Amino acid sequence: MDSGWRGFSGDGRGFLAAGAALVIGGALSLLTGRPIFGAILLIIGGLLMYVGDEKLAK
Repeated sequence: MDSGWRGFSGDGRGFLAAGAALVIGGALSLLTGRPIFGAILLIIGGLLMYVGDEKLAK
């Protein structure tokens, strides 16, 4: 049974998972009072999710 997790290779699900984790971490950082660190995590997570979505679309 394939869980779909292949790291950064495969069909883009790894990028989506890593991006989602960074977005969640960024949101939590914003809530706990670290705005710069949280914003950086949100941006990087969003970019990873975009790349993963583009890889899945192909």
